[in-house]
Amino acid sequence: MDKELSLPYRNNLHTWLHEHLAQDPRALHWSTNDRFCGYSPMYDYYPLQFAPAFGIAVDNRLETINLASQLCFKAALLKDQYNDRKEKGVDEQEQVTTAKVLFFKAKEILETVFEVNSKFWQQRYHELQRAEAVEKAFGQKKFSYAAYRRLADNKVAIAKLAIDCNFITAESADTVLYQKLLKSHAAFATSMQLFDDLFDVPEDMENGQFNIAVYLLKQQCSSSGIVFDESKPDEMEKHLFLSGVARSVLMLCLKEVGNAQLLIKDINAPLWQATLISYEQMYRKIMVGTDEYLSLFKAKALLSKKYKFVLVDNTISISDSCNSGLEFIQRQQNADGTWFDYHTSAGVSNVWATGFILNMTKHLLPKPAFLMAKSALKKEPGLLWGYRSRYIVDSDSSGFAILCGAGKGFK
Repeated sequence: MDKELSLPYRNNLHTWLHEHLAQDPRALHWSTNDRFCGYSPMYDYYPLQFAPAFGIAVDNRLETINLASQLCFKAALLKDQYNDRKEKGVDEQEQVTTAKVLFFKAKEILETVFEVNSKFWQQRYHELQRAEAVEKAFGQKKFSYAAYRRLADNKVAIAKLAIDCNFITAESADTVLYQKLLKSHAAFATSMQLFDDLFDVPEDMENGQFNIAVYLLKQQCSSSGIVFDESKPDEMEKHLFLSGVARSVLMLCLKEVGNAQLLIKDINAPLWQATLISYEQMYRKIMVGTDEYLSLFKAKALLSKKYKFVLVDNTISISDSCNSGLEFIQRQQNADGTWFDYHTSAGVSNVWATGFILNMTKHLLPKPAFLMAKSALKKEPGLLWGYRSRYIVDSDSSGFAILCGAGKGFK
């Protein structure tokens, strides 16, 4: 639904960019290239998400503000690309220059709607400048979660004009509604900043930027007397997940986006509500993947400790060996009846692995273990199965799921 809604506004933006940046081909290149400017449908209609709360119909004024919002979003992403230096072999100066051009164009558009000295424009622009200054000075000694939340809110100051413009257009005196939307937006911005920090560790460490995930890991290691090598950010990133710090950060993401939803539960803003729900689902999905990875890692660690230095004992019978293997399989069964296999770019399989293991061991497993696994497979929606839950169906996963019913019945 969001992509269908975004398409006409996205097309209008690209038409505008080609018309107004035709004399600057490099700026046009950077501002229309999704590799650098990204594509998130909700940013194509950002101010429209808040209009129903104020009882506003979409008109030319709101669409004009929406265009400025799109330009600000692209400029912010280009600037982030430069700050994080994620892309190698690109002309960073061109990115920065294009970001300035887009911000200037957005400012020109906004000043046709807001007064040049509008308190809203001046306040948001000041917040953005303050965020840039604060972030450079932000460090472990100055850290507080309240200050971190303010920084996250200020970094997306321009985006808050989407709420300001609706408040002004409606000529609303409902400041309570206005403040609830701003607070909801601040909580959402904090959740996104937390999430970005968690997955930007190597870049932030290389660039000397404050990162809350690294800060929390250092705090944990310091209290435990653990010393880690800060010159190896990739290794530290792995430790974030293995130590449980990543999960703690994801819990904070869920808490913030939950607060954002709670603040607008009685407000008519269905598109904004849908945006918050989609981010909550994403955070939960990442958390499930993290938990699966940790479960798999712990299983491998137990195996390694138990068998790494054990010599083969030829006196053990095949029957005893089979029983030991079966006991291990039973111990690794998850509480929901599934099993995991190894970690891949698609995550950890629970469906394929469960279908395969159940098919191979269905006549050997105790009835409770068998029934738990069968129940887990039956919960999958549709008639076919995929590599993992809520993933693309495939023939071998479906085949194993169907075969595992043979003999004991899978009805």
